[in-house]
Amino acid sequence: MGKASANRFKFSRQSLRVIEKRIDKGEFATKSYLYDSESHLAIRVRPNQSYIDSGFCLYARIRVCGQLKGQLYKRQLMKVGEARNSATTLTELRQQADNLFLEIQNGRDPQILAKKAAEQQAKEEVHSAAKASLREMIHGTKSKSGEVLTNGFISERQLSPRYIWDIERHSRLLLSDLLDEPLYLNSPEQIKTVYLQKAGRGTTQLHIAMRMLRSVWRHRPNMMNLTCSYATLSVGR
Repeated sequence: MGKASANRFKFSRQSLRVIEKRIDKGEFATKSYLYDSESHLAIRVRPNQSYIDSGFCLYARIRVCGQLKGQLYKRQLMKVGEARNSATTLTELRQQADNLFLEIQNGRDPQILAKKAAEQQAKEEVHSAAKASLREMIHGTKSKSGEVLTNGFISERQLSPRYIWDIERHSRLLLSDLLDEPLYLNSPEQIKTVYLQKAGRGTTQLHIAMRMLRSVWRHRPNMMNLTCSYATLSVGR
């Protein structure tokens, strides 16, 4: 639990009242930690911060299983004011700190696990979007029940009726070969082939259609990150 320190003592109702007075008097000119000698619990104090705005936290050097060296972990559990309002006892706070210590030590750091879960979810959402066809990107994807969701380019951009009419017309007449293909499969070569096949109908309208295709594509920044290696919409500029 760390080496001896003037700021380490057994937390109790009485000692916490003393700590409260010290903090509220402004005794701490720098960020400091006051440690509980009975657990891995600590109170983090910042300059010009009241006691109730200070934080109960885990403060411990931990060597994670399988690693050669330990490192210092400082993780806030809750603010003092939150603990007071929720009637969280000192025993419960100690248990939270000690449980977190064991989780990190055993390689189950909640912070890292939450980050990995969020990254995985974001990756799945991007890959799911990449599998959507151009038609779905324009009008919206379908739910499992078959309902068209309002996550398409037209719904999310709140376009004018005239612009919607242009999109539907150009996609139907000039981009029909691409409409039902997964968007990530729309490679530069495929788009160029479609462009050359349709060029006889007038390059002006085809350029408009290609610009529309770029707009739909760029409407989803995550889509651009995933599919930039598959296609670059350079045709028709």
